[in-house]
Formats: sequence, structure tokens, C-alpha cells
Amino acid sequence: MDLHDNSRPNRADRRYKVTTIRNGKPQEQIVTREQLCRLDHNDIDVVISEPSRQVIVNPSNGQKGTSCRPRMISGLGVYVWDLLTDAVFAAGELVLLTSSPFMNTRVRRLRRAFGDSKNQEWFFRTSVMPYGIAINSDRVWRYIEVLAE
Repeated sequence: MDLHDNSRPNRADRRYKVTTIRNGKPQEQIVTREQLCRLDHNDIDVVISEPSRQVIVNPSNGQKGTSCRPRMISGLGVYVWDLLTDAVFAAGELVLLTSSPFMNTRVRRLRRAFGDSKNQEWFFRTSVMPYGIAINSDRVWRYIEVLAE
């Protein structure tokens, strides 16, 4: 009796899609786990890893970057995580939102989690009419996701 399902690749064989957004232009590459581990994130302002649900932020003040899971970031729950990924995949374009107080709260939590404010839009840009949010394309973003097996 074979206890291993050889039809499904193991973790070492997984493939990942890495989208790096520089100057508002996304560039995609498919990498193995080994290549993923060798990626240099030093010149990236924000790294968002969907597989590990991890966010790495290199702050504006030049200090060492911080790496954390969403539960460690105040207010960054599943709905705010979804908003974050929507904004990243819009690659600098405004994601238009309803002006409901619920959505406004999500955006405020997202900006607070990243240390942004209306006056200093370091990671995100917002507009009020129509209400929307976008990544700041002056920053360099990277999003990592697992490819379907």
C-alpha cells in the first residue's frame, strides 16, 4: 500500500508567481521554492506573500524593514487583506470603492497598518470623489502567490 500520493507535487516542487510592480508597471515571473528563497527583497518597499500571509514593509524613514503576519498588524483582518491585494493588482490605478463607512474604516485601518496618513501618502494614494485607493506607484511592490497545482 502506497502512503504517498505521487500525483501531487510536494512543497519543493511548487511553483510561485511573483509580481513585482516598479514605476507602476507589473512584471511577472514563475519561480520554484528554491528560487523564491533566493529573491532579494532589499530594494522592494512592500512584499506581500499570499502563501505565508506575510507582509514585509521597508519604512520611509530608512530603518530596517519589518516582517509580520496580518494578525500582528492592528486592524489588518481578512477584509482589509482583500482590499490590499485588490489595490496591488490594480498596479497604481485607483480601486473605486463605495463610500460606505464600512469601506472607509477598512481604508483607514490599512493606512494605519502601514503608517500612512492623508498628509503623507507613502504607500497608498486615496481620492474622495469618487472614493478610491491605490498603491503609490513611487514605491516598489512585490506580490507572491502559489500557482494552482
